[in-house]
Amino acid sequence: MEIIFLIIGLSAGFFIGFLFMKVKYPAQPTEENSAKEFQVKVESLENELNNERNQLKEKISHLATSQAQLEAARERLQLQKEDLIEAKKMLNLEFEKLANRIFEERSQKFKKENKEYFEHLLKLMQE
Repeated sequence: MEIIFLIIGLSAGFFIGFLFMKVKYPAQPTEENSAKEFQVKVESLENELNNERNQLKEKISHLATSQAQLEAARERLQLQKEDLIEAKKMLNLEFEKLANRIFEERSQKFKKENKEYFEHLLKLMQE
């Protein structure tokens, strides 16, 4: 009877040891499975790389478009600035002309009034 218990105990020990080893150290993949898994990973990484490249191309294209728009906006701004400077010069010139004309008219009016006044005084003195 002891031998039976011994055999059952050894069998149970081997079985438990076998299960423990199977859980702790799973079976190594075969070369065929390993190659397939490697191929799947490579394909996955290639797809991911292609997606990243496409996104990069789109971003580069968007960047180029944005740079072109920025340059066009800068050119428009420069033209507007030049137009404003030219308009300011023209307004200054027009203001100066207007001021001179007003001054000239006032001077003429003042001369005329002074002349009339002095003529009137001279007439009064002559009488």
